Amino acid sequence: MIHAPVGSPRRALSNGPQRDPHGHLVPPASLQIEIALQKYIHIEEISHLHTAGNSSGIVDGASITLVGSKRNAASQGLKPRARILSAATCSTDPTTMLEGPAPATKKALSMANLTIDDLDYIDLYSCFPSAVQIAMNELGLSKNDPRGLTVTGGLPYFGGPGNAYVMNSIATMMKKLRTKLNSFGLATANGWYI
Repeated sequence: MIHAPVGSPRRALSNGPQRDPHGHLVPPASLQIEIALQKYIHIEEISHLHTAGNSSGIVDGASITLVGSKRNAASQGLKPRARILSAATCSTDPTTMLEGPAPATKKALSMANLTIDDLDYIDLYSCFPSAVQIAMNELGLSKNDPRGLTVTGGLPYFGGPGNAYVMNSIATMMKKLRTKLNSFGLATANGWYI
């Protein structure tokens, strides 16, 4: 069930629309909204549908990905959609946090026994143009790389920092990888801790 936000704190402003504690408009939490959203329950791929019933006043920041073993998926009747070869993190000084994805990428590639040239698809985290520029410089990528630097169009098209962009990136990456046998992709991210 897709749920409209009925439990969030609200306050009325001079008999006007309801607002949350941050001043963002709260959509009317009605049965009609929930009924209208019911038709989207069986979506098998991301369609980037944003409605008053599923988006916050800032950005849509919720997502979920199930990660588990192939055996456990089979026991639950689930079909694995992708395989994670490696993952890595990196801690950086908060004042230079945009530099973190590049060393983490190098570490993840090394763990998978791959190089940047082995990748078929790339999605560089793009909260700001400088994040992409730093990653390009550190990873030796050209802005004209024939693979492109994003599989989604980039974070600015998903509401800006602090949302579920990387989950959209991973889902789009999985879709692309499934269309090309034995292909490899890279999706980078940056933490929300500043």
